[in-house]
Amino acid sequence: MSVNSLFRVLFHPSDSFFYEGSEASLGGAVRNIMLAVILVSLICGGLIIVLVLVLGVVAFPFMFGQTGALIPSLLLVIPYMILSILVAGLLMVIILFIESFILFVTSRILGGGGDFTTQTYYLSMIEAVFILISPITSILSLIPLLSIIVLLYYLFLITIALKEAHGYGIIRAALSWLIPAAVMLALVFFFISSLIMIINSQLAEMDLGGIETAGLVETVVDSGIPQQPSGLPSGTHQTISSPGFSYELYLPWNYSSERQYPLVICFSPNGNGADFQDSVYPVTNEYGYVLVGSNDFRNDVDSSIFLPRIYGSLADIRSRVNIDGNRIYACGFSGGGMASYVVSYFKPNYFQGLIVNSGSIHGSLYNKEDLRRMGVRKVVLICGRGDGVVSCEHMENDERWLNASGIETYFIEFDGGHSIAPQDSYIKAIEWLET
Repeated sequence: MSVNSLFRVLFHPSDSFFYEGSEASLGGAVRNIMLAVILVSLICGGLIIVLVLVLGVVAFPFMFGQTGALIPSLLLVIPYMILSILVAGLLMVIILFIESFILFVTSRILGGGGDFTTQTYYLSMIEAVFILISPITSILSLIPLLSIIVLLYYLFLITIALKEAHGYGIIRAALSWLIPAAVMLALVFFFISSLIMIINSQLAEMDLGGIETAGLVETVVDSGIPQQPSGLPSGTHQTISSPGFSYELYLPWNYSSERQYPLVICFSPNGNGADFQDSVYPVTNEYGYVLVGSNDFRNDVDSSIFLPRIYGSLADIRSRVNIDGNRIYACGFSGGGMASYVVSYFKPNYFQGLIVNSGSIHGSLYNKEDLRRMGVRKVVLICGRGDGVVSCEHMENDERWLNASGIETYFIEFDGGHSIAPQDSYIKAIEWLET
């Protein structure tokens, strides 16, 4: 098939398919693709070589005139160009046959009566001409409207090719590529959605290790710190830091060492306990809770590192502040929400409830036995309606797991994305946990 015949496809597709139909063969399809790839590669490659030579003479006349080093260097490139042309042509042929097979199956389902060879040959004519004009279409793609026009015309030619190859109407011809395209888009969407779900479930991925090891670490850390509450000014914020742990301590306005207070310890995905000062502290301050923001947990830190530090924090808190041991709650945002599940799993029956803000159950805890083992009675699930990281749908699925494990839940939605919820959400959470 001549180059002129290929270009005729652009303007007279039906006539071109009619005249070329008698010569249709799979070998001819391969030849069309390889011819187009070779011509484009030679033209573009030749232009690049000429451009390099011209720039070499202009920019480095002394080197080019005295040593002629540029030409031998260019000659060394030729074998690589030939290999690249062959590989590119082979890939284009493979793509053509895969495309043709998919379209052939769909066409047959829709009642097409053509054969695979003729269809493939017609498609090769279209693919070949678009390869030939690819330098032009690449430039046009810089203008969105023109690139859309080029795509639509390409699909128009595909529709005509299928119509002529299978002898059916234009609507079924269009459906023959629309259906596979829709299926492919659905598969891509499913793949991306699944990938997001995997990322969500492994957010702040932690090696849970063995429960015996975690229990040993907890016992060693807890046993070394005295449990003697000391007096601290009410309504204060202190940063408590030691080699073994670090946290932000927020006391309520009415704090007195003579009475016990409920505790909420929160985990942030970036290891900044002060993240909860604006949204959570005003609530805990008003309701008479002690708030602690852990500086030790952050995403992608192994549990063998952050668990002992959190145990140390909890023990130190109870040595400084008069805490009601029956009203201790864990809270967290994003990866910190996942951490609240993990910490309660390794410290069973310690927390009465959890407040999980835009966080997921850890992937290793999606079974009823492990969820029950936490010993948590209640879990508040808070999600932003516009959250694209840990969606409300994902957290609703977590709620079903928790309910099936015998854990009470309270679901709160707020207008926002992947962020710490506003104060009113935490007011609802605290009030529900106390019921």
